[in-house]
Amino acid sequence: MNKKKKSIPSLLTKKILEDVKAKEIDFISGLIIAGFIFYIICSIIVGFKNIF
Repeated sequence: MNKKKKSIPSLLTKKILEDVKAKEIDFISGLIIAGFIFYIICSIIVGFKNIF
């Protein structure tokens, strides 16, 4: 009885940790993509300022 009770929370904890890791990776990749887009937009704006 005690072994069954212990295994369920550990499985839940493992699942939660995996979800947190996946969300962290998504967040970091989102930040990288957003930063790249921001850099492109800024370089376009600066380029237009230099032309005109």
